[in-house]
Amino acid sequence: MCRNEQEFYYEQNSAPVVLLHTDKSINLNSEQTNYHVWAVCYWEDYLYLDIYHGICDGTGMYMVLTTLLYYYCTE
Repeated sequence: MCRNEQEFYYEQNSAPVVLLHTDKSINLNSEQTNYHVWAVCYWEDYLYLDIYHGICDGTGMYMVLTTLLYYYCTE
């Protein structure tokens, strides 16, 4: 996510979405998340989805969550 004098906008980002082994707060759109506005974290038996609300609503993230849980449980 970038901004100029008039607006915020997204740029192509070929870096992978990060998977962090933490239960601490993270900073989206930073080096910590490869400058993505969403990330996945895990700690023990918990998955955390950190996402900037401007990307999609809860219904959209529900689909991401169900896919992640499927892969998580099959491992």
